[in-house]
Amino acid sequence: MSKDTTTNDNVKKTPEIMSKPLPQILDEIEAYIQRVETAVRESRAAAEESKRSAAEAKAAGEEAAQAARQAAEEALSEFSASMQASLAELRAEIDSVRTTAQDALHLAKRIDAGVIAAVKAYNVEIEKT
Repeated sequence: MSKDTTTNDNVKKTPEIMSKPLPQILDEIEAYIQRVETAVRESRAAAEESKRSAAEAKAAGEEAAQAARQAAEEALSEFSASMQASLAELRAEIDSVRTTAQDALHLAKRIDAGVIAAVKAYNVEIEKT
């Protein structure tokens, strides 16, 4: 609260600090300093906790990344092994089909030769008659 120093229209107010007793002002300053010091301590503690949390989060992130990398490598290895096995099975199937086709071609050639021989023999018999 302030007090008027003059009574005319141009009233000047005395600052509140000038109207309080010095011990009260000092008590208020001391209380303010204590609140500031408490706030500084709490801020520092919060900053330290934040640093610890950030370090923990970083470590957890790195651990998760390593686990994901390892899982991806294992999945790729399993996929590669599966594809190699499938490829080997496919090659074996192709070889089997190739062998069957070659056998069928050989048999067809033998049948063709037999049919040609039979037709020739038939023609010879027809010419005899």
